Amino acid sequence: MLNGKSRTQIGSAEFLRGLAVVGAVIVLLTPGSAVRAAELHVPEDYETIQAAIDAAGDGDVVIIADGTYTGDGNRDLDFAGKAITVRSASGDPALCVIDGQGTEDEPHRGFYFHNGEGPESVVAELTITGGYALAGGGVYCSESNPTLTGCTLTDNVAGVEGGGGICCWNESNPVLNNCTICGNSSAGDGGGVYCGVSDPILVGCTICGNQVSYNGGGIYCVFRSYPTLTNCTISGNTADYNGGGIGGYYYSTPTLSNCILWGNVPEEIQAILDNPIVAYCDIQSGTGQSWFGEGCVDLNPQFVDANGPDDDPDTWEDNNYRLVLGSPCIDTGNPAFLPDPGVVDLDQHLRLWDGNGDGVAIVDMGAYEFGATIPGDTNCDGLVTFDDVTPFVTAVARPAEYEAQYPGCNWLTADCDFNGTVNFDDINAFVELMVGG
Repeated sequence: MLNGKSRTQIGSAEFLRGLAVVGAVIVLLTPGSAVRAAELHVPEDYETIQAAIDAAGDGDVVIIADGTYTGDGNRDLDFAGKAITVRSASGDPALCVIDGQGTEDEPHRGFYFHNGEGPESVVAELTITGGYALAGGGVYCSESNPTLTGCTLTDNVAGVEGGGGICCWNESNPVLNNCTICGNSSAGDGGGVYCGVSDPILVGCTICGNQVSYNGGGIYCVFRSYPTLTNCTISGNTADYNGGGIGGYYYSTPTLSNCILWGNVPEEIQAILDNPIVAYCDIQSGTGQSWFGEGCVDLNPQFVDANGPDDDPDTWEDNNYRLVLGSPCIDTGNPAFLPDPGVVDLDQHLRLWDGNGDGVAIVDMGAYEFGATIPGDTNCDGLVTFDDVTPFVTAVARPAEYEAQYPGCNWLTADCDFNGTVNFDDINAFVELMVGG
């Protein structure tokens, strides 16, 4: 038994077969062995981001060098319906910033999706800030379903139509993965996120420090909107009227699982919402509420430091919403939950981990998985590279030998298909992580 998981020791023939399989897949995925999408670099190839988007075709990738981008061509960015990816070169949103420099007299936002974009229209690993618009200060979606992953939406402002960080309007169902939506505001509803006739999906997001003049400091949903939130942390948001965490009206039903709502003012969930579906969540003062469902708790989540070193919850940048040892949110999410392939937490660590050391890996509540490591980083150097091939195969074929050779690592770092065990089924996922990284 290793880490509470039973495994069959695999003989040397299987060990060699594992090496051969990994080698074969690596050869197939080595650069030059397959057709790759075109890469358009900003500013090396194109002076502005919009110029690169205009030149791109479906499947292409616009790669933005680190820096701060302002002015026409670098704001109000429009995919024109294309299935392309726009991402930072470094993968660090703090280093690649789109600053809309919007004002009430001259409104501008980061991205404008209104041409039927689908999930393969992707914005990744960017900071979107400084936007101002009547609706959707940072991002506006109308009849569009783009994907935002690893992005930070901060210091954006919406007018009375709402959605300081992002506005989802008119049957827009974007997917937001591991995004940070903090420090935005609205003169209407929805300081962080506004949903109108829309069903966005938020996974692993932190929504914090947003402020709204009416309802829904973190999120507001209205007109039969049905947002789904999984493993999100919603904290420190403020509404002048109702729903500091989540507000809404007119037959709207949010669904929450494995989430934390704590420290929002005046309350976590607005009472007028139409039967929210809430399970395996930690919600302040949730006890006794009609929506307080299976697996829910009303206990201090024990964040590392919700106010940050400056002891000011409103300066969200230094607030730390990770969990400390002993938190009631560790390993208390839905025990039947299995993350989709490729899903990691906000730190890019494994989403399923045995954080309390009881031998059973159960997902945590909130955006961060306590104690987890980077999937595929089997030599524990913080990267997934070719150097991880030998330890990966050892973990798959000879787990006891792996733990002896790498005592500071955990066998589950080889669980690249995120099903709670390690076997040959992890090979393809491991190679995708290695080559993709």
